[in-house]
Amino acid sequence: MSALSPLYGVSALRLNSAIMGATKKPSTTTWILNRVYGSVNLGVLRLCQEGAYLTLRLLQCLLGELAAMLTGIFFGRDRQLMEEYPFPQKPKDVGYHVFPEELENDQSIFFHGTSMESFNGILREGFQPGPQLESVSFSSVSSVALGYACDARTDASPAGCVIAVRYSNLNETWITRESFGIHDFRRDPQPEIVGFVTVPEDYRHI
Repeated sequence: MSALSPLYGVSALRLNSAIMGATKKPSTTTWILNRVYGSVNLGVLRLCQEGAYLTLRLLQCLLGELAAMLTGIFFGRDRQLMEEYPFPQKPKDVGYHVFPEELENDQSIFFHGTSMESFNGILREGFQPGPQLESVSFSSVSSVALGYACDARTDASPAGCVIAVRYSNLNETWITRESFGIHDFRRDPQPEIVGFVTVPEDYRHI
């Protein structure tokens, strides 16, 4: 049996203590390793320590990728990467623009109003046209989308949502420009969601 064989009898707790060095002192770590592995050669101990550390780092990376994959499966787009902007206290005073001016004035940014329930569906499945519609509409100003977000609220989904998206290329043949904004007939690729605003249940749009 090789000098590495004592590894097989080590508990996970003791191995972790040996690897991490609970007191962060090399001498203490070596002492713990000797207690764990017995009379194994010091060079082998160092090799075991480095190998175990790299193994743990690899596991951390793999678990991180797994978490990201599961998030994508269950929640679609990563909501943490999107910024939630606060609903303005006095919407009328800002022309019913619910996003900061740098987004409102960005020619590549468009807005879509819907219910919060539908927003969660968009995160999972992307933008999809409603019944008997061939395209998804986006307005060039958030004040238009705010009206749609208010109208989309229901008893089951009392909060509305205004979504800000970015289009990297507006010259695609499946995108048509209108006076209010654009129609997207293909949605492939999906526009990038850069932020959203929750429209409160008690807000009454005039």
